[in-house]
Amino acid sequence: MVMTVEIERVDALPEHLEDVDDPVESDDVGECETDEPDDLGRWLEATLKDKLGLDAIHRDADGDIPVSLGGPTVYVRQGEPGSEFVTVLALLLEDFGVTQFLFQAVNVINLETPMAKTVVDLDDRQIVMSVKLPVIDSLSPEDLMLAIETVSDWAEYWDTLLQASFGGATTRDC
Repeated sequence: MVMTVEIERVDALPEHLEDVDDPVESDDVGECETDEPDDLGRWLEATLKDKLGLDAIHRDADGDIPVSLGGPTVYVRQGEPGSEFVTVLALLLEDFGVTQFLFQAVNVINLETPMAKTVVDLDDRQIVMSVKLPVIDSLSPEDLMLAIETVSDWAEYWDTLLQASFGGATTRDC
């Protein structure tokens, strides 16, 4: 069976675009300007302070912002200058034993957590879960917090199951 979909594209005339507000230029905490990483960094810090009720935001040696919601620490990583992504990640397991079932287990995690991606780094002996958020036009505080909560909740669930199967250490063991 073949399905055909016809799409009609309507191009906006330049004079109609003059009346459209540009949300990227807003000073509202709900949106962020992505042209300069410094602006994005300030937006990330202001948003996390507001949403988490913090007085200050501290960055680690890599420039990532550690966030703890009670389980494993989640890191908010601002991309390089010109990057169009913010990454939210958590270390699930390190120094684990490699068996034939390791990659099957990570595939199961990826099937069960469609928003996040989990990868095995054999060189550093780490399993990391992450969500990449596009910051092309704007990123809402709700999208950022959803990614942080998703990675935090799933990391808390999967890290102990992985450890029970493959040994190693979770971030809570350190």
